[in-house]
Amino acid sequence: MSKKLIAAALIAAASSTSAFAGVIASNTTAITTTGQGYSRAFNLSGPAQSDVILSITAKGDYGTNYAGFDEYLNFFLDNVQLTHWSSTNGGPTNVVTNVADYDYTITGTIALTAAQWSQFAADKVLNVRWQNTSMVDSYAVGGADFVSFTVEGRNAAADIPEPASLALFGLGLGAFGLVRRRKA
Repeated sequence: MSKKLIAAALIAAASSTSAFAGVIASNTTAITTTGQGYSRAFNLSGPAQSDVILSITAKGDYGTNYAGFDEYLNFFLDNVQLTHWSSTNGGPTNVVTNVADYDYTITGTIALTAAQWSQFAADKVLNVRWQNTSMVDSYAVGGADFVSFTVEGRNAAADIPEPASLALFGLGLGAFGLVRRRKA
């Protein structure tokens, strides 16, 4: 029976110190005009984050970039360009052709390094901007066009257990050992 209690205590301790994943910034905007863009400043008022990722999905005219065509999604955090994506340039991790040459869904995830995130979060404001290039049009074919993004991370403080939690866990583990020793 004590093995089950020890296992339960270990599971409880592990789960109590696990990191909380949270959304830092998120938006979905319909594409309604040619060369449309988006810009917003998000206040970073919560706990410090680690393992931050940026997920992007864009549906629209990110077609085959023939000579003279300029159909890309450019995405920026604090004026640092992180993407220059189209359906053909190898940037996004997934490309779905909805209507050839006119409508694609491109998706991808970018893992930010700790140094990048420290730079972005230093002033407690995350400036998010995306810009479709001049030839990305809003077409009615294939359904509504949009750009959607989510920036999320783990609560960095949750990675380090509190001293009181560790002390209680240690006392409990010691008590289990004493009970087991007395029974033996």
